[in-house]
Amino acid sequence: MSEATLNPEVCADLPRWMLKNGATAKFINVAERALKHLPLHIEKGGKVHAPLPYTPYQYVFVDPGDKLGENGKPNYNGNTLANFTKVCKYYSADGAGRSAEEDKHYGELFEGCFGHRATTANIEMAFECKLLISPEDLPTKSAPTSKKEPPVKRAPAKKKKQSRQGKTSLKLITKPFFSWAKRLMTTVRDAFTKDSIDRNPHDCFARSEKSVMSDKALRSDFILICQKHSEVESLDSINKAYEIIVPKVCHARFGSVFRQWKAENVIKHENVALRTKLKAGADKKRKSAESATVTPGLATAKKARNKEAESDVAEADVNIENMAC
Repeated sequence: MSEATLNPEVCADLPRWMLKNGATAKFINVAERALKHLPLHIEKGGKVHAPLPYTPYQYVFVDPGDKLGENGKPNYNGNTLANFTKVCKYYSADGAGRSAEEDKHYGELFEGCFGHRATTANIEMAFECKLLISPEDLPTKSAPTSKKEPPVKRAPAKKKKQSRQGKTSLKLITKPFFSWAKRLMTTVRDAFTKDSIDRNPHDCFARSEKSVMSDKALRSDFILICQKHSEVESLDSINKAYEIIVPKVCHARFGSVFRQWKAENVIKHENVALRTKLKAGADKKRKSAESATVTPGLATAKKARNKEAESDVAEADVNIENMAC
């Protein structure tokens, strides 16, 4: 019964259930944060009625051969999570008091899981190679339960707003980008001034932003810093970030300059803005012009009366000349 058919090389090629944690990520050679993005077969112990203390945890089925069945799930070949956790619990406990029936039943489950007989040597090797998980290998922290946590008491809206303002009032950048950011601010400041608005009031914003975005040295320095001091390697991603950051800086500065220009150039008369007063004056002028307009019928009658008066005057002049003769 002590014959050993399992060894580290054989165990490495066998499918297994593993806890969903950093050890699993290390075994399949990926980062732990990438586990949720991989098409892994994950099951919960509570869902398959795994015995305690294996119930609360999540497990990942790792198959070196990665053989899928017709339904898209792996071919467990008897190595289901329910059977696996039962075998783990049975062989982790003290062997005293075991019956022959129990040994036979769990021996069949062990062989169904791993394809090897449940000899003492094979069981020890299975625990050593992490094919089986002992209770000591389970996380020491309490496992997450399905019960909802009590709601957290929130601060009043006014206090929350103050704390939020305190947190967002200062924005810090990392040290490698500091000098580049100062250059960016200087470039944006020089590109748009009050004179820019006076010279080109119609498209001063677009022209100034275009001049900043066309600065090749500024863009190339940003790309070099990103490649040297960040994990981003894609040039497209860096350029997209550049085209988001720089216009935001431009808009913030341009808006501040425009507000200063407006405060200096928009005069107020009796608490009425210049534009509003001009509009009111234009409306008044239009209404007075409309009231002074004479209708065609009245104009014709007036012209006829003028002609009649002129003919009467001419006739009177003729009569005076005849009398004089």
